[in-house]
Amino acid sequence: MRFDEPIVNEDPTPQEDVTADNSNFDWRDHGAVGPVLDQGDCGSCWAFSVIGNVEGQWFRKTGDLLGLSEQTYSAIEEMGGLELRSDYPYTGKDGICYMDQSKFVAYVNGSTRLPWCEKTQAKSLKEIGPLSSGLNAILLQFYRRGIILPIPLLCNPHNVNHAVLTVGYGTEFGLPYWIVKNSWGVKFGEEGYFRIFRGAGTCGINRIVSTAIIN
Repeated sequence: MRFDEPIVNEDPTPQEDVTADNSNFDWRDHGAVGPVLDQGDCGSCWAFSVIGNVEGQWFRKTGDLLGLSEQTYSAIEEMGGLELRSDYPYTGKDGICYMDQSKFVAYVNGSTRLPWCEKTQAKSLKEIGPLSSGLNAILLQFYRRGIILPIPLLCNPHNVNHAVLTVGYGTEFGLPYWIVKNSWGVKFGEEGYFRIFRGAGTCGINRIVSTAIIN
């Protein structure tokens, strides 16, 4: 799923009982999430988001957490496979992709997009693994810690411009939140992660949520 696709201009269905499951769940505790990385000055957030999702799906299928190459993301649709990051390191620059199919270690059969309902998304996350997500990142440049909960005027949910990896959810002081992995290095936010309010489509976090399909 690419994050430069047009967003359908509609409002999410009002949600009820989004806090019904007040338990915390975090795929980091189950070994399905790799280390925080830094995309640098390249606008390649979508590659880090999708690769993180594929790593999680491959972990659930095989039990192995592979460090897959963000640099070879474009090969997923064309060739259906990915190399290790150690074999094809990330450079943060455009260029010719020299793929070696003999080094493919993970394969993807397709992808699917989830509905906007965050209660459904939380259930899916717990069942299938970390999810590729998009959001309006305007407030992330100011983020240090805590739960992001702005009024919509300050963070337009229709302006989805950044891709991330949603790895879990929880509740703190009665506030439900998502746990989200960014690609701006470990010095960003909460050791490379941020938390954002769950249940109101905050900053559009529920609008483009997808996962790879691995058979």
